[in-house]
Amino acid sequence: LVFEAEAGSPGLMRQPPRPADARLFAARAILPAVGQGLAVLAACVGVYLWARASYAVDAARSLTFTTLVVGFLGVIVVDRGGADGVRGALRQHNAAFRWVTLATTVMLAVVLLVPAVQRLFRFAPVPVGALALAVGAAAVTVLAIAAVAAAARARLRRATA
Repeated sequence: LVFEAEAGSPGLMRQPPRPADARLFAARAILPAVGQGLAVLAACVGVYLWARASYAVDAARSLTFTTLVVGFLGVIVVDRGGADGVRGALRQHNAAFRWVTLATTVMLAVVLLVPAVQRLFRFAPVPVGALALAVGAAAVTVLAIAAVAAAARARLRRATA
């Protein structure tokens, strides 16, 4: 619902409608989303395995959750960009997206920093360096997803040119 306020792509209304017998969710739309989810999952598994070698399970859970949240916020930015990529997403003005991002970030901070809330999630405090690694793993994953998306857009442009 938050992204209903997004403007459509410039030529959207000049495109023909999809055929009536076409699938609503074609493999061409589902496979990239599955790939993005698997990439974030791989980052989370990597962070968890690294964290378990150095920290208690509750701290590993905190770091893995951080990677998950930051990773999916990044995926949302990549996907919002459409044909214009991440720069396009960041140029779009959508107050709802900003509020959702702010609320998510604040809630992540609350979950990670407030002891009573930490206990609800069975999280533990983590060192800033470890938190930076978790965020970095998510960022690298999002950059890889953005690169794959950009390559796919370039391939599509060449095919339709």
